[in-house]
Amino acid sequence: MKSTRMKKELLALAERLGIEVRFSPIAPSGLCSIKGEQVLYINTTLDSSAVVEFLIHELRKMNIDDIYILPGLRAALEKDGGDDV
Repeated sequence: MKSTRMKKELLALAERLGIEVRFSPIAPSGLCSIKGEQVLYINTTLDSSAVVEFLIHELRKMNIDDIYILPGLRAALEKDGGDDV
């Protein structure tokens, strides 16, 4: 799966999981809780492949067992390490 498509699919997955995604040029990338809501900050200075790696790292912590995910995307999320996307 191409990096651009994977990035789009991972962002859509985050949304389906109820995670608000915010892009910021000054905030560090990371998942946090604000007033009880999960917010995923992504630094806009990251290139596409770094965003994909970051999203995989963060989303693999979530319970995705009952959610339909494209097989290639699920494989990336379930792969140990996840850095070889």
